[in-house]
Amino acid sequence: MLLNEFVTRRKSPPHLQVWIPAIGSILNELPVNSETPQEFLDIAGWLYRRAHEVFTRLSQHAPPIPDPSSIPPPEGHLVTGVCYGSPAVRVRPKYVHIVNDTALEDKLQNLAERETGDAMCGKYYNTYKKHGLVGGLMVLWCRHSICVGFHIIPTSEGRNDVFSALYTQWPTAPKVVVYDFACQLAPYCLLREPHFFRNTRFLVDQFHASGHTKCSKASSSTYAMQFDPNLQVVNTSAAEVGNSGAAKIRKSVSYMTQRHAIQYTKVYMDVMNRCKTRTMIQKELA
Repeated sequence: MLLNEFVTRRKSPPHLQVWIPAIGSILNELPVNSETPQEFLDIAGWLYRRAHEVFTRLSQHAPPIPDPSSIPPPEGHLVTGVCYGSPAVRVRPKYVHIVNDTALEDKLQNLAERETGDAMCGKYYNTYKKHGLVGGLMVLWCRHSICVGFHIIPTSEGRNDVFSALYTQWPTAPKVVVYDFACQLAPYCLLREPHFFRNTRFLVDQFHASGHTKCSKASSSTYAMQFDPNLQVVNTSAAEVGNSGAAKIRKSVSYMTQRHAIQYTKVYMDVMNRCKTRTMIQKELA
């Protein structure tokens, strides 16, 4: 809608540059109080029509919204390995129109290897192509490095882990998701739930941005910060800080049964959150 308003009024509406930093970069190069070139408006119009067409097609293939009564009764986190503080608000559908939707992420590696290097994200080859990755914890952190929930994963972390956690546990999608593989998480989520994630921005944290040499700047948090002051105060490495703290129990839980490991992790995360909260309160009162 912002693009359509820009083309119609020939003037940049508020927040357009926040959502599309590339347009902001071009507008900043134009002379002050000058008219927007018609060629640029034509390109913006094509982008709007193309985006609207793709979104409409994706919406047509979306699965029906599950009946709330179909959500199974919640089981304890010691049984499911899922701990987000509250029961799921919806179930993850099976997307029959997407090939291998239910396959594990590591099974897609053979398909990726057949693609050319230029067509793939450099981050994929640096990290996600490694063999021997095992399961562990998928932890979601807020920008203050406080754990908002976690679940046990049987194999290496994949996009489905993040997508399923957000879609099943959040009533509405977050406005910003910072993830080290956000360049591929965004199309993964939008392909499956375009309406749910239509107002969500997926950004690669600043720490991992250097590894994304073949990605568009659209997923770079550093680039987005140039046009969004709200992002400038966000610690995009909050998850890395939290994960480094959670890594301290890695060896301990490796010797436990799954039930004991889940309970131990739950207590440890609660203690971490409490300590972090107390530190934040003390800083506010100082």
